[in-house]
Amino acid sequence: MAKRSTAASAARDEGLSRVEINTREWWKLRAWDAILHLPAGEMTGEDIRLAVIEQVGEPHHHNIWGSLISRAIKDNVIQDTGSRTPMQTEQSHARSTAIYSVGQMREDSHAE
Repeated sequence: MAKRSTAASAARDEGLSRVEINTREWWKLRAWDAILHLPAGEMTGEDIRLAVIEQVGEPHHHNIWGSLISRAIKDNVIQDTGSRTPMQTEQSHARSTAIYSVGQMREDSHAE
C-alpha cells in the first residue's frame, strides 16, 4: 500500500480539525463519553456511530465521525484488529470497513 503524501495527510488532518472545531461542544463531550463507555468487544466505526447516536443524537455534521474515530484510535480507546467487514446500513452500501477492538485498554487495566 502506498504511503499517504505529507500534503494529503496535512489536508486530511486540517479538515478533521475544522469539523471538530465547528461541532457543538456539548455534543462532542457527550459523544466522547459514550465512546469511552462502549461495551468491550469488537465493533465497526458504523457500530460505534449508531451506539453514540442512540445515546447522544445526531451531530450537526456527519464528518465528525471521522474525527471521533481518529481520536479514539490515537488515544488507544479502540484498536484496529486488521480485519474488515461490510457495513450494514443502507446508506453505507455495504462498503468494507475496519473492525475495532473496544475496551481492551480497560480490561488490561483491571488485570493488574
